Amino acid sequence: MLIAGAAVGIIWAAIHRFVEPQPLQALGWGIALAVVSSALNGVLAWRMLIVSRQRHSIALEADARHLITDVWTSVGVVVGLFLVTLTGWVWLDPVLAIGVALNILREGSRLAWRSVEGLMDTAVEPDVRSQIDRTLAQFAHPAIRFDHVVTRRAGQRRFLDLHMHMPASWTLGRAAALLRRRTGLDERGARLARIDPAAADRRRGALQRPRGPAAVIALVQRVAQAHVDIGGAVVGAIGQGLLVFVCAEPADTDATADKLVAKLLKLRVFSDDAGKMNRSVVDVQGGMLIVSQFTLAADTSGGNRPSFTNAAAPELGERLYERVLSTARSLHADVACGEFGADMQVHLVNDGPVTIPIRV
Repeated sequence: MLIAGAAVGIIWAAIHRFVEPQPLQALGWGIALAVVSSALNGVLAWRMLIVSRQRHSIALEADARHLITDVWTSVGVVVGLFLVTLTGWVWLDPVLAIGVALNILREGSRLAWRSVEGLMDTAVEPDVRSQIDRTLAQFAHPAIRFDHVVTRRAGQRRFLDLHMHMPASWTLGRAAALLRRRTGLDERGARLARIDPAAADRRRGALQRPRGPAAVIALVQRVAQAHVDIGGAVVGAIGQGLLVFVCAEPADTDATADKLVAKLLKLRVFSDDAGKMNRSVVDVQGGMLIVSQFTLAADTSGGNRPSFTNAAAPELGERLYERVLSTARSLHADVACGEFGADMQVHLVNDGPVTIPIRV
């Protein structure tokens, strides 16, 4: 209000001076004082603007903008005095004064709006949001993904809310630690991030994944026979045995692949003489047809289109799939396979039916 009042006063005085022009006096001293004051105010305003952005202080920014207005006022005075001295047109002085006053009104209204805006919650500044997006992209983790990023600015404080999707086997403590490390949030900021255990529970889905370290996923079917076609040609076939679909996850290692093979060879799903499941594929001298299938890691908790972010990257997935094959062939005579990443047609006769999901 004071700034607006000063601007109105300048306009009133300028109009009076325009109607009744008066000769200017002591122009040399006037110009010198205006230049010195402009330089001092400019340096001070520049420094205050820097500090206000660092501190997110609207009060400091308002003071800095006020000083900048004084700088432009002084510039207008100097230009007016110089032109009057050069041309002798006394009416230029009040005209430039009116222009300076209008600029003061514009800056005053802008400061008033910024002050009111500071009382309301708004999104963070575009440069801050860009920094957040770059940070999340730079520190993306193969096992997680971020979405629903929402920002909020309240006075000097900045808030970030986001959803972090993680493997169901992770604890909330591990997720929170990774979130702080990846986003640079402190303890207070990290508490605003949404870590939803219910979503993690839903992510278990049909496989009912148990808690514990991440492991290779397998879907095992007891078959009377099975084979895999690629482009109309059979690339792998077995008679009685196990058809095994395999999917690796980002945290899997060679050890988990070896553990899966050991589990498959000991899995007792074949009937004994009494008709009970008491024999393994080794006991019945059956075959094993092992097929890669990354869709076992599907997550349907976020909608109707499945997400496969829980699956290992192709390079890791192929290496672990080959590890499963080599380990199985070193321990069992009859092992067939598909082709990693290929478009395959899998034909089978499920014996039972018997279908068992496994995580080791």
